[in-house]
Amino acid sequence: MPSLAHWEAKIQAVQKQKTFAEYAKYVTSWMPFVLTKNRWRVSRYPESTRLPILVEPLEYEEIRSDFLKNPPQTHVDGDFFENVKTILQTVPLSRVVHFPPAENAEYADVAVHVRNAYLGIAVGMTGENIFYSFNILSNTYNILNTVLAWDRCDNIYWCVGIIRSVNIYYSRYILDSANIWFSTNLIGCRECLFCDWLENKQYCIENKQYEKEEYLHKKQELLSRKTEFLSWYRSLTKVGKNFGSTNIQWSFCIECMDIEKGFFNYRLKSGTNLLLSWSEEWSEEAYNGYILWTIEHFYWSGWSGKSEHGYMCYNISYSSNIFYSTFLDHCSFCLGCSGLKNQSYCIFNKQYTKEDWHKTVDKIFEKMQTNGTLWHFLPPAINPFFYNDTIAQTLHPLTKEHAIHEWFLWRDHENTIDIPDNTEITDITSIDIADTNNDDILTKVLRDRDGKIYRIIEPELAFLRKHELPIPEIHWETRLREHVG
Repeated sequence: MPSLAHWEAKIQAVQKQKTFAEYAKYVTSWMPFVLTKNRWRVSRYPESTRLPILVEPLEYEEIRSDFLKNPPQTHVDGDFFENVKTILQTVPLSRVVHFPPAENAEYADVAVHVRNAYLGIAVGMTGENIFYSFNILSNTYNILNTVLAWDRCDNIYWCVGIIRSVNIYYSRYILDSANIWFSTNLIGCRECLFCDWLENKQYCIENKQYEKEEYLHKKQELLSRKTEFLSWYRSLTKVGKNFGSTNIQWSFCIECMDIEKGFFNYRLKSGTNLLLSWSEEWSEEAYNGYILWTIEHFYWSGWSGKSEHGYMCYNISYSSNIFYSTFLDHCSFCLGCSGLKNQSYCIFNKQYTKEDWHKTVDKIFEKMQTNGTLWHFLPPAINPFFYNDTIAQTLHPLTKEHAIHEWFLWRDHENTIDIPDNTEITDITSIDIADTNNDDILTKVLRDRDGKIYRIIEPELAFLRKHELPIPEIHWETRLREHVG
């Protein structure tokens, strides 16, 4: 009888050869980039026949201990992915994912030790006041319209790729810096505007250094031109420097080594197809990973924390030796399971002895190898998310017809998750975006030039006023997609 290590080696060998297109389409489509409404409640999942009844986050935590008592009707001799489908359509799921304490975060998903989060996903690990943002982790405060701000950041607005920095506006790829505007690829800088690829500089505009008084005068004049802020940001380079890294194929991998086809990563060594993944200390061997943190040995996985040896999994935390499973915490040796916590040696949410588990897994993997599915990720036909609501649509765009042909779901209607009923709609072109002193803006729904509607919320307006920023001209989803597109 082959050992578990035998099957792991086979899976690893195939996963190391996966193309970026395969990874983007099949892995990153399993996590929403934007939230939606499901039966009038904010949810990570759209309404679909592919899901069980959703429950509230606190209720989900209360009932997880019962998931082994009445396992779904599956058959280990049957089609493996049909069994996984049964699990996903039977075992309850939380409408959004919260890791308590998550305070005032009803409109946020994957909210971990965070306070005041709104339309944000993957936010927290100690954080506060995070709005319209994605992947904001580890002691981060006052973050708006941003993708990736990590490790002690504060006052970050309309940015991507910010690490250990404060007071950063309309910028990309900034480390250990402060008071930066419209700049890219800075490390250890202070007071810079329109700069690129500088290190340990201050009072610079377009990479030219000025005396402090002259710099501040020029800065004041430039920042008075608020109607140009969006176009200035859009003109920035989209190529991120690989700070402190060696042998990196793509961009913005920080303190990394030997990464092929990876970007927006931090302290990883040896891997391919990696996006928005980081480790508190150096971590090795991650392949086809999306939003992983503190990882050791992942193959074809997404949104996982402090785990090792995960294979074709999603949403796995603090677990090891996990295969084709979702939403497991502190588990080990599980196959095709969902929602379990503090469990070991389970298959399709059924408990086994250690010996029987290994025998049954060997039998299942043998059959999967024979029919050629052993190294496949979870199929699109059971994916519960709209393809065009995930980052996959930015990384690997599909037409509606192509997506549906491949059995993905697709959203046709406008996402009005944050739009109150019977609210006046105002074209952004009729608004003075530099004027944030009128509270009437809070009662309006704005329509951008692409016809997308959005609104301004009270804490957002307070932030705009405090930092003398203009009213956003484009929908919040467009802001995020432009960061990674």
